[in-house]
Amino acid sequence: GHDITARAREWNVVYPWTGTIQFVNTTMKLFLNEDFTAGIMEAGMIWTTCGLSRALFPGATGGSILDFAVSVLGVEADMDLDHDGLEKVKGDPAKGVVSECIDGDGKTRIVGPDCACDPRIADGFSVALRADLVLAYIDGVTTLPP
Repeated sequence: GHDITARAREWNVVYPWTGTIQFVNTTMKLFLNEDFTAGIMEAGMIWTTCGLSRALFPGATGGSILDFAVSVLGVEADMDLDHDGLEKVKGDPAKGVVSECIDGDGKTRIVGPDCACDPRIADGFSVALRADLVLAYIDGVTTLPP
């Protein structure tokens, strides 16, 4: 088989419905069979709190993905990128937005919905993806009507 590994310190992905999504510390591995007809793709990365705060939530609630994650789901960052302890991003469930951030030192509070992009709030959320790859051929291209 063929093994390919790629790493990126920063990887920005643009999605039309959410905007630019920033990942850091990305590793992507491809495991392909001998004749390149099948394989597996595995990727691991970190989605920063700031990156999540700048990505629009595609659902009916509006706001950012971070607003939804902390205010509605109660999710917390699990990757300590600045090695000072895990930062906490708190949401206001009534408003559905980020209300404050607490640095990993447990003492420093940054108030307001933009706190996730303060340089002291550097942590993020782990993301892992896996996909099966198969050989496919394009059998013509069709233009859809507007």
